[in-house]
Parts: sequence; C-alpha cells; structure tokens
Amino acid sequence: MSAERMSRESANGPENRQRAFTLLELLVVISIVALLMAILTVAVRKARNQARAVVCQANLRQWGILLHVYTSASEGRLPEWGDVADDPDKHLWWWDSPRSGRSKDSATNKPERDLLFCPSATRPAAPESKGIHAGGTFLAWVYAHTGTPAWGSYGLNDRFQEHPPAAQDPQYVQREIRPPEEIRPALRLINDVPNANRVPILLDSCMPWGDVGAGQRPAKYDAVPTRVAWDINSFCIDRHAGRVGTLFLDWSTRRVGLKELWTLKWHKDYDTAGPWSKAGGVRPEDWPKWMRRFKDY
Repeated sequence: MSAERMSRESANGPENRQRAFTLLELLVVISIVALLMAILTVAVRKARNQARAVVCQANLRQWGILLHVYTSASEGRLPEWGDVADDPDKHLWWWDSPRSGRSKDSATNKPERDLLFCPSATRPAAPESKGIHAGGTFLAWVYAHTGTPAWGSYGLNDRFQEHPPAAQDPQYVQREIRPPEEIRPALRLINDVPNANRVPILLDSCMPWGDVGAGQRPAKYDAVPTRVAWDINSFCIDRHAGRVGTLFLDWSTRRVGLKELWTLKWHKDYDTAGPWSKAGGVRPEDWPKWMRRFKDY
C-alpha cells in the first residue's frame, strides 16, 4: 500500500469523520434556545413597561408645570369641570381634546394631546360612542355625555374640581348660599395647603375623576377591561406593576403603591390612618385577592 493511499484512509477514518447531532441533542439545543427566547421576551416586556412608566411620570410632571402656571394666574384655582364645555379654556379635560381640533397654545399654557394619556392606556374604551364610558387598566376613559367630547387615562381628585352652575341642578341655589366646606370637606383653593406632598391631585385612572371619602372599600377585581368607579377605585388599577403615577399638590410626582392610596391626604378631613391602612388595623387577608401581593402601607 502506497504512502499516499494510507494517508488518504487515515484522513477519512472514523476518528476524523464529522459527527452528526443526535435527535436528543437537537431537542436539548432547541429547548435552550426556546428558554433564552422566553427570558428575553420577559426582559423586553419589562423594559418596555418601565419605559412607559417613566413617560407617564414625565407626563404628570408636565401637568404639574401647566397647572402651577394656571393656578398662579388664577388665584389658586384649577380649571373648572362641567358637563357642558361651553368654554374649553376653563375646563381641564377639554384643553386639548382629541375631538376638539385645538392645538397647544403657548399663550394659555394648554397641554399637548399626548399629555392626556398614560402611554400604557392610549386606546379609548369606546371612541365613537356617546355617554360616559369607563376605561380600564390599559384603556382610556371616554366622556362624551354632553358638550365637547373628551377622553384620557388620568383622573382628577374630585375635591379639587370646580362645579359650575347648572340650570337643571336643584341643589345649585343651595350651593350658592352655603360655603362649599359646609356641603362637603374640600380643598378648592390650592394655596398654602399643609402637607402638599401627600395631597394627590392627578393620577392614573380608569375614570375622569374620583371622589374619595372615608372607609371606601377596594374593588374586588382590577379594572381589566373596564370598571365604573367614581371613588378611590378610579385610581386603584394595576397599570404600573402595583403602582399608579401620581401628581401631588407640591407639583412633585412619583408612583404610588395601590394600597398606599388609602394613606394619602385626599381632602382636609380624610383619615390617613383609616380602616384600610396598617395603622387602622387592616390585615393582608382583608384585601381582595388581586391586591394581596402588593406592598402594605
């Protein structure tokens, strides 16, 4: 046997042949790739949600600047709220409603349209419908009852709303002759309010506003897809991993824990150590199941 032939056979011998993957090895590789893809998908989703939460907080910070400018020029009063938006310059949610055709006016400090929405809830629940439609954890509310329609995904602490006269309201005369604080404890004017950094004014919400009273119970379920609530549960939605973006009366912003909502100073007579706070004796098992995993306050 020639040296050339021996060399060729040696090169093609069993020890030098390329070894193919077995079926088991292929399945292992596919499983590892699938696991890495799942981990990557979760990480990307988490990063996207965190980015949206950051943008939401930036929106609320812009709201703080706009409202600070407005109230400074209006003797401490906020824009009004009313069923009929005859004058959009005076109504909070009609400053730049998507249907109003209005654009930002630097002279009057109206907000951009994007500021009406948390980036996690930009799609209206019923964009072409009339009436009032609740939003959800990730849906915007719609207010098209009367007047110029509006929608958004932030809500106002109702104790800061002005309630313009309405001819059809039989209680209007009574409200005119009695101070507002005798009708319900309220914080109408925002000048010199104590502990302003604990007083919420604008929050992530499934409704345009919420009127928070003492001892209001948490909802039995999250607001997916919709939940009609005109109280603290307007704001108790799991939009940002157990937190909601909040603008306070000192114009600071932060994400507030859902259970922490019951410890904020919603109005001057609100008990921050009420029955739904740790100081008030609430137990972890007292909360609805969907809220039990969140931090206690």
